[in-house]
Amino acid sequence: MLIRIMTPSDSLQEGARDFCASWDTFLFLSLFLMEAILKIVGLGWTEYISSGWNFFDLSVTLLALCGSFVILLKPTWTVVVILRPLRLLRLFKLKKRYRDIFGTLVLLSPLMWSTGIVMMVMYYFFAIIGMELFSQYDLRNCCVNSTVEDFYKYSSNSSTSGIGYYYLNNFSNLFTSGVTLFELTVVNNWFIIMDAYASISDTYSRVYFMMFYLATMVVLTIVVASVLEAFRFRIQYKKQTSKRDEEQMLHEEVVVDWNSLQRQIQDVKLVSFSYIGRRRRTRDVLQRHMYILEISQWLQEAEQEERDDINSIIDEAQINARLISA
Repeated sequence: MLIRIMTPSDSLQEGARDFCASWDTFLFLSLFLMEAILKIVGLGWTEYISSGWNFFDLSVTLLALCGSFVILLKPTWTVVVILRPLRLLRLFKLKKRYRDIFGTLVLLSPLMWSTGIVMMVMYYFFAIIGMELFSQYDLRNCCVNSTVEDFYKYSSNSSTSGIGYYYLNNFSNLFTSGVTLFELTVVNNWFIIMDAYASISDTYSRVYFMMFYLATMVVLTIVVASVLEAFRFRIQYKKQTSKRDEEQMLHEEVVVDWNSLQRQIQDVKLVSFSYIGRRRRTRDVLQRHMYILEISQWLQEAEQEERDDINSIIDEAQINARLISA
C-alpha cells in the first residue's frame, strides 16, 4: 500500500483512486466496520454512541467507505480523498501529549477569537492608511534603476511578466490591501514591496511598513506567549489533578430539604423533578481547583492582616484617648 501511494501517478484521478478505492483500502475499511459492529453488539447502541471516540470511529469509517464508492462512480470527484486520512485523528486518543495539545487549543479558543478580532481591526486600520497613501501608484514597470526593478517588470506576455508578479501587491482596494498586508505579515520578501513604494513615492513611506511590522510582531508575540503559557498550565494541571478529582469538581451536588419542599408543594406524589447540572471547564475553574489550597491560605492571610490592622487602629485610638485624658 505504501509503495503504491509513493509511486507517481499519471493523473490526479488515478492517484485518488489508488489512494482511497483500492482493494486494501476496502479491506481495512471492512475491518474497521466489523470492529464497530462488534462493539455495538457487545456494548449496546446507547452505551456505544455515548462515547465520543466511538461515534467518531463509526462516522469516519462510514464516510471513508462512501468516499471510496463515490471515487469509483465519479472519478473526477477527487475531493473525497480528504475523508480517508481523517482516521489519523485517533492519535489524539492514543497519545496523551496530543490530547494535551488539543486541550490547550480548547482553553485558548476565547483568546483566539479576541486575537482574530484584534488582527482584523489592525488590518483594516493599516489597509485604510495604505489606500490613502499608495492607491494612486501603479507598480507595473516601476522602480527603474533600482534593486527591485526586475520584480516589477510587466508585459502583456504572461510568460515574461515579472519574476513574482509583485506588481499585484498594491493598495488599490480594501481586499487587495488585505492580501498585501498578509504577505507583509508572513515576511514574504516584504522589503521588495517596501522598496518599491519608497522608490515611487517617498523615502519616508518606509515608516508605514515598519510600523505595521512592529504592530504585527507585538500581537503575534502575545499570541505565541499565550499558547506556551496555556500549554504549560495544562501540563502542570494534569500532573497535580487526577481524573477522579476533576470529575468531582465538575459535578454539582444539590441538597433539597424535604420539609421545605412539602411547604411549597401541596401534593408531592404528583410531582416529579430532576436536576441536571453542568459546569464549564474553563481555565478559571481549573485554576481555582488546582490552587484551592493556596487560595484558602491567601484568604486566611488576608483576614489575619485585616484583623491586625483593626487591632492596631484600636490600640492607636486607645493611646490617643489616654493622652487626651491625661
